[in-house]
Amino acid sequence: MEFVSGTQNGGVIEELMQVTAERAEQHKRLSGSRRVHGERMNQILTGDPTFRLNRAHLLAVTIHDMITKGSRTSEQLDMDFIGDYVEILSSPGASYTDQTEGLYALGLALAKHRLEHRLEEWRARFTLDRSDADPLSAEEDEFLNSVIAGSLQTRGIPDSPEMVGSVRAQISQALFDGGAAVTPEMRAFRLPLDLLHLIETMQETDLDAIRLYGAEQLDNLNFPNPDRPASTWRDSMESLWLAAMLQIITDDRLASALRSASYRYLNADSPFMQRAVIIHNDGEEYVARNTARIEDIMQDAYTETCILHGVVPGIAEQSHRVKKIGSILEKLSRNRADAQEGTVADGIGYLAKVPDLPPHINKPLFMFEMGVQLAKDLQKANLNLRIGHTREQDHTVEINYGSPEEVHRAIEQIQKRHDFLEMEQDGDIYTVKIHISKRNSPDGQTGRAFHVVLGPARKPRFADNGQPGYQGVHVSAVYERPHSAHDGGTSRNGAEFRIVEETAKENNDIGYAADFLYRAENAMGLLGELVRAEEYTLASNLVTEQLAKIKRIHTRSALLRTGTHLWLHPITLNQLIVLGNQLPKLQTLVARHYNDLYPADYQDILRDLL
Repeated sequence: MEFVSGTQNGGVIEELMQVTAERAEQHKRLSGSRRVHGERMNQILTGDPTFRLNRAHLLAVTIHDMITKGSRTSEQLDMDFIGDYVEILSSPGASYTDQTEGLYALGLALAKHRLEHRLEEWRARFTLDRSDADPLSAEEDEFLNSVIAGSLQTRGIPDSPEMVGSVRAQISQALFDGGAAVTPEMRAFRLPLDLLHLIETMQETDLDAIRLYGAEQLDNLNFPNPDRPASTWRDSMESLWLAAMLQIITDDRLASALRSASYRYLNADSPFMQRAVIIHNDGEEYVARNTARIEDIMQDAYTETCILHGVVPGIAEQSHRVKKIGSILEKLSRNRADAQEGTVADGIGYLAKVPDLPPHINKPLFMFEMGVQLAKDLQKANLNLRIGHTREQDHTVEINYGSPEEVHRAIEQIQKRHDFLEMEQDGDIYTVKIHISKRNSPDGQTGRAFHVVLGPARKPRFADNGQPGYQGVHVSAVYERPHSAHDGGTSRNGAEFRIVEETAKENNDIGYAADFLYRAENAMGLLGELVRAEEYTLASNLVTEQLAKIKRIHTRSALLRTGTHLWLHPITLNQLIVLGNQLPKLQTLVARHYNDLYPADYQDILRDLL
């Protein structure tokens, strides 16, 4: 096919997309489950106000399968196509902006291919003798068998060694052959993450490539290829890895959607499907009707507590979420207590991130009084809420904050201010019983009470360096909505209201309190091995090193979200430079646009990776 440059179709970028599509159709490289529809990608990604799908992103998606010859594993690139692509970018009709976008798209397509290849390496470890990848260690092999046995138990299937071996063979076949059958036992299984492999992959990858790949996998799960059931199962496994990556770079919206789509597929035969849809829809309706009022209440509780303590109040940064259908299914299918009750404890969630408190403030005391105030205000606000957990537990408000010494001092002040309270102590944990007066109860009932549990920051598993664990204020409640008997009667669903300081929130997300560290025991690879062997000193050293990488990844993500940037990772930029050795015009283009693709403030973060 002869490439003719020009602007008759709306510009060089549009021309590149059109010509690429024609060439791809000619070579049949965008068929089946690998084809991603541009409009659907647009819908997936542009719903995020912090990420806009632009022409360069769409072009990267369009050219990806062409430059890689439609293969995820091959390291050979289609140099003929790349040469034609560069010719158009170098043509007289290409503006400076066209060239920058075109180079960025080419780099992003290369980065996405590297990302796919890294995930393929990890997946290939489970294909038994079909891969040249490093085999599983004896410890990993034993752990994988235990994971499979556990998944069989959740389905009531005998977990004999013969059955475990059979499922291992099914998984291996599915990872190797996209047309293989998918069994219920495979749907119950979750391929464990290798946290170190995950972080290393992110460190060397353009973050936009992760987002594009996540959007592509979400599209694949929403529109699966019926002729390749194992491909959809593989996509669901990879989607859980990608969701973990997206969560680290704080793209929570896409991470949540991807995780839910994966769980919805894996639990497609669950008896809880109808119940999960009802819980989700009830949650959506509740937040649409009540969010403005709830956010006012959370802000007021914070402001009133600030005034009580002589602190100048700030503005709480608030957000909310409704648990998606797939995630509800996963909880109901794997948690017996949730399944028995037919609901989940956190169907909806509200978060208020408040400015850091001054150092002279006793934070456990401040958080205790704010949590109690919030619980009372929610109770009397006529929001169809009942303060208390969906199950009969001993607490309604749970506060983890500060050191044990600060908690003890807080309790002394609480006793002076509220000498009528009932209190129990278990080490550093105190349980305080709060009575709801008739004035604070919307139904006028007296004698009701809720429990407040106050303790220090949770001790992280890797705590030998004195780093704080998880901190936050949690208020649990139940909201109800009547349904017909056919739909299961009245729906009682859990709501969670959280308040946390900015610094504590960051530590909860990417510090020693990070969720992925709590899951290390259930992970594959070296870190999982060390944790299961209780080699915490070695594991702690490794975690310290990995958290430093995560914080740098987090910094990159925040910097890239400050505007519309077309910046490339230095490894990707270096790949373009190497290709330029074969294509002189590409070498010229990269030299001309180097500072646009890799500006000084980005170099400060990533210089040592080039």
